[in-house]
Amino acid sequence: MGTNLADFEDHPFPYGTLTIESHVSPQFIIFNAGQKLVKIVDPDALAAANAHILNIFHKIDRTIILYARWTNVEPPIEWLNALPPPAHAPPSHSSQAPTEAQCELK
Repeated sequence: MGTNLADFEDHPFPYGTLTIESHVSPQFIIFNAGQKLVKIVDPDALAAANAHILNIFHKIDRTIILYARWTNVEPPIEWLNALPPPAHAPPSHSSQAPTEAQCELK
């Protein structure tokens, strides 16, 4: 890859043409995210700031619970007492690429 503009591809939001390949196993990504999320004391503010991501509160909550199970650490009481924010209509765009598989966390 060079420094010429022609050597680069343009991927406009919502990045439907962008593919990222990761060699990191998903469990390490979840563990790292869990470490960071348990330090956040205001889950409502985090969810509100990322409301454009579909089901963000559910995704954060499930990551925290999974991290806590793996590490035998209790999730912060703020997370246990927090109610999910009211459902918002998704904006006209999404941060999820159209090709991203949608799966339900269980």
